[in-house]
Amino acid sequence: MKTTPLTLVKVTIAATLLHAAQAEYVDGVGSVYTPVALAGNTFSEGWEALTSTAYPGNGSFPGTGAWTGALLSQTGGNAGDNGLVKLANGFAGGPYPASGSIYFGGVLNMPNVDGGELAVQASGTGVLDDVKTVVFQADIGEAWTYDFLNGDAPVLYVTTTVGSYEVEADHTSLYAQVDNGEVYMNFQWEDLFINSWAFQYDLDGLPGDVTSFSIEFKAVQHAQLYGIGLQQSDVAESESVLPENVD
Repeated sequence: MKTTPLTLVKVTIAATLLHAAQAEYVDGVGSVYTPVALAGNTFSEGWEALTSTAYPGNGSFPGTGAWTGALLSQTGGNAGDNGLVKLANGFAGGPYPASGSIYFGGVLNMPNVDGGELAVQASGTGVLDDVKTVVFQADIGEAWTYDFLNGDAPVLYVTTTVGSYEVEADHTSLYAQVDNGEVYMNFQWEDLFINSWAFQYDLDGLPGDVTSFSIEFKAVQHAQLYGIGLQQSDVAESESVLPENVD
């Protein structure tokens, strides 16, 4: 339920795994990169520790400072090939690697406020030859029951030898949730979750050869990004390859 808050009076941190079979976020461990099964030739890389320890010098609260560069992937067969970058700050704050996650900083205590924009960017040797399917995963903690701004899914922007194209996800799955406390909104308690999302994009049919792409997304102020994953395949998948939705 999306409601208007009055006062935040309690947050309990009790990360209880609700759907262990597919969960990426593990209590006491953090984000664990768990790629899906893709056919054909593939690339696979994950970011499991989006923290100030792993990526020092990229700002502090409220997060408006510039990053030193792209945060390169840490695990998987193609670790280090591509990076996560900050595209924009949000309202009086922005995303930065904090002690346990990338925190979308700011000072407002209200729901669905712009916390800033990030992108996973792939180019050069980080793009699979003849890529036809892209899968993006994200472990993101809610603030005021929201994670992505306005509930909008990440969008894939593709550059080929012919032109530039915008590709929306063909398939989406909220495949795991971890309890992350409660927030008091509109005279009632609302549950907060760390959500594991997966998005599948179809590049088959785009003219020319893919030379680069960028998966771009905005999160709400006070959201927390714990980990992400990127996969590519040269096989076009007509059906979803994503884990089942918890709903």
